[in-house]
Amino acid sequence: MKKLVLVVLLMQTTFLGAEKPVVNPADFTITVHVVYSHYVLYPPGPAAGYVGYQKLDAVINGQQVELRGEEGLGVLTPGDYKAQLTKDKFVPGNPNGYDMFVVYKFLLPGGATRNFDVVGLGPAAANP
Repeated sequence: MKKLVLVVLLMQTTFLGAEKPVVNPADFTITVHVVYSHYVLYPPGPAAGYVGYQKLDAVINGQQVELRGEEGLGVLTPGDYKAQLTKDKFVPGNPNGYDMFVVYKFLLPGGATRNFDVVGLGPAAANP
């Protein structure tokens, strides 16, 4: 029994000490200017409670875009972020000549990353 406890403790130390993948800031060559950020809550059902997503209005290479991120809680601070196109999520490419599927990986302060899907293009709609 003591050996089992020792093995479990050693395994926990190994897993907890495992380093996160190192992110190279030089790989994030796209500048994203976040203009507006909010967290959208919606009720998926009585058992699950409320869930939500981050919605960003941003400018990338002069193009106004709306982005949606599932990973964060709360709002992302507006400002400039470095990003890259990501292949972490399934992106079907351009199935025809007019639809697009794009996912940006943002580099956040401290080296964390977060994916945001492009869900809108063009000028942001005026808030009522």
